[in-house]
Amino acid sequence: MEWRLLWSGAADGGTNMAVDLALLEGCAAGTAPPTVRFYTWDPPTVSLGYAQEPEAVLDLTACRRLGVAWVRRPTGGRAVLHGRDLSYSVTAPTDLLPGGVLEVYRRLGEGLAAGLRHLGVPAALVARPARGQGGPARGAAGQAEPCFLAASWWEVAVGGRKLVGSAQARRRGAVLQHGAVALEEDADRLAAVLRVREEGERERLRLALRRRGTSLAA
Repeated sequence: MEWRLLWSGAADGGTNMAVDLALLEGCAAGTAPPTVRFYTWDPPTVSLGYAQEPEAVLDLTACRRLGVAWVRRPTGGRAVLHGRDLSYSVTAPTDLLPGGVLEVYRRLGEGLAAGLRHLGVPAALVARPARGQGGPARGAAGQAEPCFLAASWWEVAVGGRKLVGSAQARRRGAVLQHGAVALEEDADRLAAVLRVREEGERERLRLALRRRGTSLAA
């Protein structure tokens, strides 16, 4: 099977998510080949999982002040701040990516980790941490914490710290997985735009993001 490789460059959040969704729909309809795509974001944008409500997750006043946009992904998961990352998407028929959600996470995670190691990054694919370490803490307004704080199955990490956050969706026999490889740390800006119950929680969130996540620059 021949795959297509796309380098899309920078676009706004709405465009980026529309392209990923179009690739998924094209694979589902049999009109698009399986595709690996890389892209970046301009302006900086928080992508939310399809079930998240922006008013509950984001401080929209802070977003406007800092020039941070938001968009809803066609996939699930938690908030991710884009702008200092390299995003990827893989869209393919499920006969090329067989198995359930976790199996596809594992297979694509192995590929991501192998590619990063080829570039000299000591990346490893790790299963979810032991019980007591893996459940998401409850953050602002009762919402689940952001993606790079949340433990999940088959993460790509360096030294036990999360480097890649991914999410997945399926349509009529096709699968989309997309995610973000952190190029530079952006904990201060992410903590600034998330909704919190009190300002002290914002500082704890910022410190936790730095402690539990990492970047290629780091």
